[in-house]
Amino acid sequence: MQSHLPAELPLRFSCIFWTRNQLPPNPKYKYFQTDVVFNRGTLTGAGLLIAAKHCNTQIRHNHAYKLEGPVSAGCDTVSTIFEEAENTIVIDSAEVRLHPLLNKVSAQGVGQILEWSLRRVHNQRTAIEVIKVLHRGRDATGKRQV
Repeated sequence: MQSHLPAELPLRFSCIFWTRNQLPPNPKYKYFQTDVVFNRGTLTGAGLLIAAKHCNTQIRHNHAYKLEGPVSAGCDTVSTIFEEAENTIVIDSAEVRLHPLLNKVSAQGVGQILEWSLRRVHNQRTAIEVIKVLHRGRDATGKRQV
């Protein structure tokens, strides 16, 4: 795993995540697999890594957490959210069901809006707002600005 530079990342996520397997760590971070689940007529999951600093994380595999932090978007790799431990909420004692988490990742970013649209979902009263934004950041290695 690479050591990224989270302070320079223009995108942030906030959501409840269920951790799966812990991956091999590097000297700075522990890594956990998770998924962002969304509904496009059928349930679909997109893999995401959680990077948690060794020195101040409570994250363990197979537990639920409300996390927020900067995101390194992967092109040919899986994107990574860098846990901000001071904002992490452990949700172990609560039952976490899949359907309430569908389409619920909050994303914040700074950039130029290229496209904005509403997508209607079959049998739902509300639409999904989709915003395509152009911004500068680093590639998945953290070395090259894109």
